[in-house]
Amino acid sequence: MVQEPQFGLLGPLLVRRDDMVVPVAAGKQRVLVAALLLNQGSAMTPEELAEMLWPSGPPPSSQVTVRNYVKRLRRALGDSGRTLLTTQADGYLLRVPAD
Repeated sequence: MVQEPQFGLLGPLLVRRDDMVVPVAAGKQRVLVAALLLNQGSAMTPEELAEMLWPSGPPPSSQVTVRNYVKRLRRALGDSGRTLLTTQADGYLLRVPAD
């Protein structure tokens, strides 16, 4: 049985699934996870995520890069069914268990 993922933001970013640490090593990938967690329950548009990832201004390729980061995060989380990190009409939503 696959367990719901666990996330930790206090201290170092921590992602666990099935009692194993899910590696999220890349800096911008970690920013993506943190941004989605901090906006729990609300979808974030690709533009909002790009602003978080590139505070001094997103590059022209930011929309494609954000999609690639989301794709890699889904793969790391084992979310092939897109039930955890969903695509909404207005952006991306990370569904986090209540506890």
